[in-house]
Amino acid sequence: EKESGVAVNATDLTVGAARSDLSEPEAAPIEATPTRFGRYEVTRELGKGGYGTVYLARDDELSRLVAIKVPRRGLLRSPQQVESFLTEARIAAGLRHPAIVAVYDVGRMGDYGVFVVFEYVEGRNLSELIETERLSPSQVAALLIPIAEAAHYAHCANLVHRDLKPSNILVDADGHPHISDFGLAIREELQDLRTGEIAGTPLYMSPEQARGETHRLDGRTDVWALGVMLYRCLLGRQPFSGRDYTEIFDEILH
Repeated sequence: EKESGVAVNATDLTVGAARSDLSEPEAAPIEATPTRFGRYEVTRELGKGGYGTVYLARDDELSRLVAIKVPRRGLLRSPQQVESFLTEARIAAGLRHPAIVAVYDVGRMGDYGVFVVFEYVEGRNLSELIETERLSPSQVAALLIPIAEAAHYAHCANLVHRDLKPSNILVDADGHPHISDFGLAIREELQDLRTGEIAGTPLYMSPEQARGETHRLDGRTDVWALGVMLYRCLLGRQPFSGRDYTEIFDEILH
């Protein structure tokens, strides 16, 4: 499954042509696990995807566990991209909802290096849950209703997640879901600055995402992804199942 989030420019992606080479994002070089990010002492790596790496760390000042996400090297290539990333992280930090993983802090490393500090939710993600258990329709509804409400809350703040998918839904030990990873989120008023960008996870992209029509993105983009998630949770398979990005986009568009 193409579960990794990606961000590319539409000029680099011809949907109508065979582009099986885009089946996975470019692999980042293997790097040693850092020991610290400022006041945060790294305990271990939690996971790695196309967008970056997440570490478990301890906050020395507040004596609590946190999750730290670091965008992969080369993703942010200019001061403007770094500032845009930090601006959107600060906006996400303003979200206060029980079904949204809280953003605690942001920091810098060198010229273009940044990191974001999140609330640590102990449990497993929805993707892992539905791969190991067959959920009843009522269980699926109980998980996705809070997620839909949280997405609506973010939309009221003019923030579109644009990468909602089961692996970005964390289910805690009490069975409560939380939306994580606003790393690809975008404010509606800044959409025109990203014209032509195709960002998200192909299997969950809306038609406007697949076409690179960033100026058309709004809350309905996330609603589409919620529909795909609902389909997968209920039927145990994806509604779109192409062999590569080109075939998936063709199915979504047509």
